[in-house]
Amino acid sequence: GEIIKVHVIDGPESFHRLAADFDRLTTDRDLLLSYVRDSLRIKQGFIEVDEFDRGPRNVMNYGHSFGHAIESATDFAIPHGIAVSIGMDMANHVAHARGRLDVRYRDAVHRICRENYEDSLGVEIPEETLLDALSRDKKNSGSTANLILPSGSSAGMEKVGVALDEEFRDQCRDFLATLAR
Repeated sequence: GEIIKVHVIDGPESFHRLAADFDRLTTDRDLLLSYVRDSLRIKQGFIEVDEFDRGPRNVMNYGHSFGHAIESATDFAIPHGIAVSIGMDMANHVAHARGRLDVRYRDAVHRICRENYEDSLGVEIPEETLLDALSRDKKNSGSTANLILPSGSSAGMEKVGVALDEEFRDQCRDFLATLAR
């Protein structure tokens, strides 16, 4: 999950390279180690620019607001890394629904995220518990969720304030319905 997250944050070129190799990561140890090193190098670049996580490094929270809410809603039956993979997919779903992300890129990332979390799909994610947990995220301000969402043709990560309104709740419900398919 961390490898996926970091490569999506690094941009479409980095993600597409990972996607092309993703099926071999569990069988090719050298390839896996190469992606672990790449992930550490990418993350290091953000840490060096923003050591105390006050600006550009915030993008490393991509998928985490949703992921933490999923962990909480499932009473931690879905572990952190898997919850963040689902959370990235959910963030992309919301970004696309709001016109921020191209459907082709959303679907490409979805395929890889889903492969990573597919084995956890038997765990129910109670909708109202999830939405309640999302509303209590420490990164929120008032009735606005501060989310890291991919945006634009380069799918660059941005911190976006999203009203915790019925439109957002509907987008979350719609995503949860896709998990059952």
